[in-house]
Amino acid sequence: ITSALHANMLWDMGHKGAGVRVAIFDTGLSETHPHFKKVKERSDWTNEKTLDDVNPNSNALASVLIVVVVVVTRRLLSFSGGMLQELPGGYGRLKPDIVTYGSAVRGSNTQGGCRSLSGTSVASPVVAGVVALLYSAVAGRRAAGVVNPASMKQALMASARRLPGINMFEQGHGKLDLVRAYQVLSSYQPRAAPRR
Repeated sequence: ITSALHANMLWDMGHKGAGVRVAIFDTGLSETHPHFKKVKERSDWTNEKTLDDVNPNSNALASVLIVVVVVVTRRLLSFSGGMLQELPGGYGRLKPDIVTYGSAVRGSNTQGGCRSLSGTSVASPVVAGVVALLYSAVAGRRAAGVVNPASMKQALMASARRLPGINMFEQGHGKLDLVRAYQVLSSYQPRAAPRR
């Protein structure tokens, strides 16, 4: 996934997720897994008997996010989330905002090693990892108050690439493009004047 996203272009500039913390809420995370050496804290939110992963997907999904951060969907698949129109309470917005890879993504296996996963649950940590990497790459603009959750979302949507032959109701603004998102954020200017 990192090569498909061209994450190496940001890594080569020295951006590797430094100074950014991510949290993963799932069914557990192995404390002794070789892929999770920098986990700062594990907390029990479920009253399970162990903090280790009892569902093989948790380690895999966590590793997808962590790999995109630390080491950092041309057609839509049948399991894609598809269109959601947020009515009546969602102001009629159309979702998804963007689409990204979610098929045959490599992640950590429960006992070590890797396995391949597919699904919308894989696409989510891909986007989260990209956001964390971008957030670390624009630290100066972050400190200036230019980069925030709203501007990050705008940059992801503005930089997405349209997939040919797929309508906006299925792909939103298009496929996530990490490098273009970085370029947008590097020169991003707020579209509304700040309150004084």
